[in-house]
Amino acid sequence: MAHPGIIIKASLADTSVIADILGEAFYNDPIVCYAAGRPGLARHLFAAEFRHLYARLGCSFYIRNEQEQMIGCALWAKPGQRLDPSLLAQLNIAWAVFKFAGLGALQRGLALDAFLKGNHPQEPHCYLHAIGVKSTCRGQGVGSRLMAHGVKMADHEQVPAYLENSNELNLPLYQKYGFEVIEKKNTPNGGPPIWLMRRPLQVTNPVNNTAS
Repeated sequence: MAHPGIIIKASLADTSVIADILGEAFYNDPIVCYAAGRPGLARHLFAAEFRHLYARLGCSFYIRNEQEQMIGCALWAKPGQRLDPSLLAQLNIAWAVFKFAGLGALQRGLALDAFLKGNHPQEPHCYLHAIGVKSTCRGQGVGSRLMAHGVKMADHEQVPAYLENSNELNLPLYQKYGFEVIEKKNTPNGGPPIWLMRRPLQVTNPVNNTAS
């Protein structure tokens, strides 16, 4: 198996490629399609979210291969970072949804956003918003490398990690890295199910400094 590449911190300049990767990965995602009423919203949504929120949080990252291509990425937030965009950012994200899919999609999206935020843990935690790998690079360990790097960040912060999983097929990957299903819920207004998942705090063994 080829080495999946190096991990690099994502910046605002990476918005377009991050949107391409996540747009492809989530093209037929049940939750995104439910909100939009049709496939294809994901690229516009992630472009707006990364540009106006996750880029400034500074803890998202991507994998670059030997050909200098971005092949996978993950959007994270650390404990204490606000997930509420500024008013201008909210308007930009809302406009991206409305422009692509109309008023009904915007209303469903706002209801879904409120539902997800209402279920976030109150305890400090690292939050995985989205993870995706280019279709041509799947099965090469890229997703596993992204997950390993993310949970290492949570371990460094000494907090649990949390995510919402919208695709039942992805449960084994998250469970492999210590995430457990808290609850399976139906999204608002007859939307598809979503799995709320938490990775418990990983307590490391203290170093024994006792003199022998």
